[in-house]
Amino acid sequence: MNTRHAEQNGDDNVLDVLARVEPGYVEITQPDGAVDYLFVTDFNIGPNFVVSVGFASDRLDAEGNLGKPAFLHKRMCVRHLGTIAEYLEDGLVQQVIATLDDPYPAEKGLMPLLRTVELVRSGRALLADAPALLATLLQ
Repeated sequence: MNTRHAEQNGDDNVLDVLARVEPGYVEITQPDGAVDYLFVTDFNIGPNFVVSVGFASDRLDAEGNLGKPAFLHKRMCVRHLGTIAEYLEDGLVQQVIATLDDPYPAEKGLMPLLRTVELVRSGRALLADAPALLATLLQ
């Protein structure tokens, strides 16, 4: 490898930009203000080198995949939402669940509920609208 060329292009430490966060759920805010939610797990790149990879789903599809992976990096604006147990203990999550007429369908994974709760938390939706929003996300 031509180290002089790599240093000039900043290519010599590409792996240094990858980030590690605790596994669970995260909110990623894009530079344009758009928000994404990911289910994050550890990914071993090599001995003693673990990074975080996120997925838009937390349930396996028919082929046994979580979807396209997204490696977290240090320039991302990440807000950790916790593990499934921690997230479900949150007061607003409990309020949203209480607005539902039927039990939440656990087989759909947590992501539809998480997206609904975070819309309410951000003020982009009202708590009273949560059941309708969730029904749309569950389709």
